[in-house]
Amino acid sequence: GFPRQAPPPHVPPGPDPFGSRARPSPAQPPPHQPLPPVSAGSAMTRAKALKVLGLVPAQPVNPQDLRRAYRQQAMRWHPDRPQNHVRKEEAKRRFQEVRSAFEFLQSCLEPLKLCQGDRKS
Repeated sequence: GFPRQAPPPHVPPGPDPFGSRARPSPAQPPPHQPLPPVSAGSAMTRAKALKVLGLVPAQPVNPQDLRRAYRQQAMRWHPDRPQNHVRKEEAKRRFQEVRSAFEFLQSCLEPLKLCQGDRKS
């Protein structure tokens, strides 16, 4: 058989220097970087909308991926979710950002549907 290796030395608790690859438990939302607030006057861009929904800007977006990302983020940030009760204002703001990003990207996809529909007929 293989020679037995010694167990690794004890690592003191603290931040993982290599980044944790473990998935967070569903009871607690994963840690996040706070997004700058989207004011009513600030224009939504495609890159900003994709970032809010957790999509990669370099890849094309289809309606199924857009809906899936929206539902995932909407469930995560809905203000009525118990894990968001502590930070209700942030959850409300983030939920509104998610919704406006989804509506923006959906409106960008509408002309594509019309073009594709014209080609088929």
